[in-house]
Order: sequence, then C-alpha cells, then structure tokens
Amino acid sequence: METPLPLRSHPSGRDECGRGENADFFPYRPLFTPLLQEVKIPLHSRRLPAMAELWGWGVGDQAAAILHVADFRRAERRRILWELERIPRLTLTPCTVSAAAREGGEEDERPRVR
Repeated sequence: METPLPLRSHPSGRDECGRGENADFFPYRPLFTPLLQEVKIPLHSRRLPAMAELWGWGVGDQAAAILHVADFRRAERRRILWELERIPRLTLTPCTVSAAAREGGEEDERPRVR
C-alpha cells in the first residue's frame, strides 16, 4: 500500500503560514471534498499546482490567484477557498475509537452495560 505524502510539501521548504500550531494534527493531507476533487482537473490541465499543494502551503492569496489563472469565476473561487479553509475544522473534529478497534479487535467485542 502506498503511504500518503506528508503535509509539509511547500517547495521552498519554509514553514507554511499559519500551519505551525497545527503541525501535530496534520501528519498527512486530509481527504478532499468532491468539489475540491473536481477543481483538480482544470488545475492539472493548465499545469498548475494541485489542490493538495495549495492547501499545504496555506497561502490564501496565492491560491486565489492560481484559481483565477485557471479561469474560475469569482463566486467559484470564493467557494473553493471556503472549502480549503473548512478542511482543518473538519479534520480536527475529535473522533472516538473503541478500545477493541485500537487493539485490532472486532467491533462486536464491545463491553456490555448491565
């Protein structure tokens, strides 16, 4: 199985703007929404950076300029940038994992309440 690329992939190697405090929360890029997956096609056809790179850089003005070059209308750019901002909020939502799942056990082996 292929290992996902690490979050920090900015070409200059410098810390992403505003991402330092969240470094521990984002060991890998989060899954993208269907909208952001669709945006990938026009960016790729124009040989522009991928959505994952735009998100990893964390530079909103640069992302907006790249989306403008890719011929997205203003309303579309606002929606796409909103989705990019929303990803960390969704990714940071706490998720409970049962002890059985952490130990590799079956989900059906939950303790029963008496």
